[in-house]
Amino acid sequence: MHGQGVSSSPGACKGLKVDGEGIKELCSGWKFIILLTHFCFPLCLADLSLFGDEGKHHLWNWGRSSSHAAEKIDRDMEEREPLRSILRRLVRGEDRVKLEATGFSCYSDLHSEVCVTDKPVRINNHTVYVLSDQSSDEFKQSVQPYARKDDEIAMKAFVITDDKPWMVERYKRILKQLSAYNAINPAEDGSVHCFPGAVIGLKYHDNLALNTSDIPGGYSMSDFKHFLRKSYSLKITTASEIEHPKPVLILISRRTTRKFLNEDETVGLMEDLGFQVIITPPYNMSSLDKFAQVVNSCSVMVGAHGAGLANSVLLPAGAVTVQVVPLGLDRASAANYGDPARKIGVQYLEYKIEAEESSLFDLYGRDQPIIADPQSIHLKGYDVARAVYLDGQDMKINLVRLREILVQARKLLGNPTSFK
Repeated sequence: MHGQGVSSSPGACKGLKVDGEGIKELCSGWKFIILLTHFCFPLCLADLSLFGDEGKHHLWNWGRSSSHAAEKIDRDMEEREPLRSILRRLVRGEDRVKLEATGFSCYSDLHSEVCVTDKPVRINNHTVYVLSDQSSDEFKQSVQPYARKDDEIAMKAFVITDDKPWMVERYKRILKQLSAYNAINPAEDGSVHCFPGAVIGLKYHDNLALNTSDIPGGYSMSDFKHFLRKSYSLKITTASEIEHPKPVLILISRRTTRKFLNEDETVGLMEDLGFQVIITPPYNMSSLDKFAQVVNSCSVMVGAHGAGLANSVLLPAGAVTVQVVPLGLDRASAANYGDPARKIGVQYLEYKIEAEESSLFDLYGRDQPIIADPQSIHLKGYDVARAVYLDGQDMKINLVRLREILVQARKLLGNPTSFK
């Protein structure tokens, strides 16, 4: 996002078009600091610069409006107090002290960077102006406002999808639940947008996880799942509510890496065991409105380790996720989708392939470290291990062994653990 405006109302400002002579009219009643942010959608390095007198000269007429405008600002200040309380809970320790003292603070760790301000902000093109009743010296800070800044592969993906309207369209149901206002692109529309505060950046909690102590309101993954159900109007709450003569199994089919080389035979096995099988290639996931309804109608999800399994959050409670674990990806599979399963209300099984089922076996043979000692490959670094195990292997599933897991999945559906 372009900096998430946290707002219950547009604040004391009003949106204005920018012409060659600059801004004709702005908010009133405050001295100010300027926060300059160059936004890309959704990724770039953001230069956050706070200017002093130079910015004041540019906006000299702030505070020279009518008494009516000043009264409106007083009312807005009262309305912003609950907002300030929420924003302050997003930062701790010295960061909170800084926020309370200056109205602006940034938090940074290995994965993410988040900047918070409880002062009024005005977004104009690539610039975010942060108002303040204090003077301030200039300072600069670079921010990557994404929850996986340490993941170079993910960051490249963000750059590829930079500033694409289809992203807003795809996630419009979620965005509408987050705000009563439409998503904006200040870099394109040329308007001025004002908010009583802002959160710029996304914080990483863990894989499919929420750290309740870091979130105002203490929301959990169960709450997040409820939020998705509301966003997509999902009707089926538990797997036992699915009215279908056969349990419905959705297979997350892959077309590049980690694909099932014997997918047709695998589907045949599933059907022989009494499942109705829905095969979903990645391009079928592009319409989330429809795809969410499909997943919500399924009792079982089967897929190789990969992002497609994140859609298990759309399964009804008590459904079963079966993760096919490729060679060398035991730890990642457990951390990304195995451990979080119970928190999102689904039952979890995994099928760990044997070396002979990996396409790597035919390339390297049993005795090579890639096959015999995957940990030694991981010790060479993430990029090396990714190239081999994530991007470099496919699987020919042992149907006899998989059958045992699918039979177990059917039994779990008959005697599901209690989920809320």
